[in-house]
Amino acid sequence: MSPDMLKMKQLVSTLEKTLAALEAMSERLGNSMDDMTSTLHRTRESIEEMSTSINDMTERVADPLNTMSANFEKLIKTIEILGKDFKNPLDPRSMVATAKDLGSSLVPEFLKKQRQEK
Repeated sequence: MSPDMLKMKQLVSTLEKTLAALEAMSERLGNSMDDMTSTLHRTRESIEEMSTSINDMTERVADPLNTMSANFEKLIKTIEILGKDFKNPLDPRSMVATAKDLGSSLVPEFLKKQRQEK
């Protein structure tokens, strides 16, 4: 066999090995891409589920927070009025009586809201 033919045969063998290696790499790359695509779909589904859960939680918490805020505003106004009306607003007896009055008006409203939500 001539030296040129021997070189040509070696070159063909090298090209066949290179082609086989490229095919194997292509297969592994395709599998990796499929795995990544699957993982991305699962991640997207998880994010959508979390978003839905957060939206649901926000809706459930909004009304109680608004109620609590309104009750605090009532409490602040009542305290301001008490500060003006009483000669001695720091009198423990008047403070206890006022607290009982406030509690008896605010607690039933809060409990009523809680029952309605259930």
